[in-house]
Amino acid sequence: MADITQNENHIHHNPHNIVEPNWALQHWQELLAVQIALGNTLEQVTDHFREAWRQEHQGDLDVWDAQMADDKRVMREHTLQQQEEEEKNLEERQRFEQEREEVEARAQEEKKPKLKPIVANRAVSTTPLPQPSQYTTNKVESFEYIKLYYFTLEGHAEALVSDRAVSNAPMITRVDNQMIFAPMATMRASKKMSIGKGGLITQMQIAKQPAEHIQSLGAFFLKLEGSKLRHMGPIGDIALLTYQAEVQQKWHNALRPLSNKAAFDISIINQERVDGILRRLMLQHQADSIG
Repeated sequence: MADITQNENHIHHNPHNIVEPNWALQHWQELLAVQIALGNTLEQVTDHFREAWRQEHQGDLDVWDAQMADDKRVMREHTLQQQEEEEKNLEERQRFEQEREEVEARAQEEKKPKLKPIVANRAVSTTPLPQPSQYTTNKVESFEYIKLYYFTLEGHAEALVSDRAVSNAPMITRVDNQMIFAPMATMRASKKMSIGKGGLITQMQIAKQPAEHIQSLGAFFLKLEGSKLRHMGPIGDIALLTYQAEVQQKWHNALRPLSNKAAFDISIINQERVDGILRRLMLQHQADSIG
């Protein structure tokens, strides 16, 4: 804003503070004497000087009042302009900050693994398909030579054993006073699944995974816990936990973004697959009894 006091017509002293001169003072009397010498009376000359001064003074008052009003208008406009600029700058900073936060949020979101949507009313397959070992898939992905043996049924069976942790080593348990073999992790999981599922669901929520995936997995655990096989004793628990381990791993793998496997709703229990696992365990139990 230009300095309004630099205007050459700007009045710098308030004329409202100026009082009418005392015409009786000597220097005024000398001026009045000149006019009296021309044939005017003292009263006439004094009135003439007083009227001239008052007209000039009133002019100064009018100019001053107009000047003050104009100065106030300029200051208001300047203040308003400053406020508008400050508000604009604030909006720009807020918009920039919001855009920055959105960019950071998108970057964080892009870092998260994108899970496939669940296919409604689609259950896990009845027959588990043989899976190649991690060794095999790593070789293929790195375009390295690998023997054809690893793609045979025998190779898949070997992969199933080699890919499992030591916790999946067989251990002996008793069913109907008979000894059968069952994975160690399965037996341990029968005691800890109820506690473990809660921790898993909580971690999925903390990781902000899709609600439909969390709800589907939660329903999966609830249905397994309420299965009638739980009343069959250890062999029923083993069947359910075997199903849980196989299907949950298959479900997690299918939901990965780069997976070429069809996603399914894990909360739909494939009873036919459960019964198949139970039959295999029963056959093993019978074979062990005969042996």
